[in-house]
Amino acid sequence: FDKTDGSEVGLVADLRLPPDYIPELSLVALLESQIVGYAMFHFVTLEGKSSPRIVDLGPVDVLPQFQGQGVGSALIRQGLASCVARGEPLVMCLGHESYYPRFGFLSSQIYGILPFWEAVLVYPIEKDLERFRGLSYPHG
Repeated sequence: FDKTDGSEVGLVADLRLPPDYIPELSLVALLESQIVGYAMFHFVTLEGKSSPRIVDLGPVDVLPQFQGQGVGSALIRQGLASCVARGEPLVMCLGHESYYPRFGFLSSQIYGILPFWEAVLVYPIEKDLERFRGLSYPHG
């Protein structure tokens, strides 16, 4: 959904390019054939001595008149369940620390993953994420 300056549309267009795009994790919520919400999970490459590709969540958007009704939450939960089913080790996101913990996201610093901003969060899927310690979330 456009945020008046077109930046969100441009971001989504960029994220839909190979090799980072994961088509089956680009989720939409429909109400009577109208798209009312969107959540995108895509690959990012962590920076450091190794460069693993991991799944990142964002953007998540819901039309204003449908916000607060669980649309975004349903999209996030479905995407996380799909990441678990795919065998992904973790999901990261750059997001509000007051919103994402309800889904199981924790500060990346708990796992030794260095954020460039304090609100880089991790949804742990594997029990041992030690191999990601000392790596950093990409700077955009």
